[in-house]
Amino acid sequence: MCYGFNMSATKAIHDYALRIPMDKAQALASAKERTGLSVNQLLMLCVDKALSDVVTALAPVKRVTNVDPLPQAELERYYSRTDDWMDKLPPEQIMACQTQEAPE
Repeated sequence: MCYGFNMSATKAIHDYALRIPMDKAQALASAKERTGLSVNQLLMLCVDKALSDVVTALAPVKRVTNVDPLPQAELERYYSRTDDWMDKLPPEQIMACQTQEAPE
């Protein structure tokens, strides 16, 4: 069975042909009768409710480094430090360290 539904991330309407196995089509038809919603509305609700969970389950965030993460205690120690030393520097010295040219 083949359904088409409108994808409207913006206000534009996009038709999308979708092949649904018979058991899923029967479940959709049953849900349509029980809820009074259209197949399009049911599919959009399913996408809204479950897409982020599906993406998280199937495509977990991968590490971009092979360096082991710092232990939690180390992280807390590093991030608890303040930059008081910068407050003691004169503005001219800070400005001298900054780039004066736009990166290429």
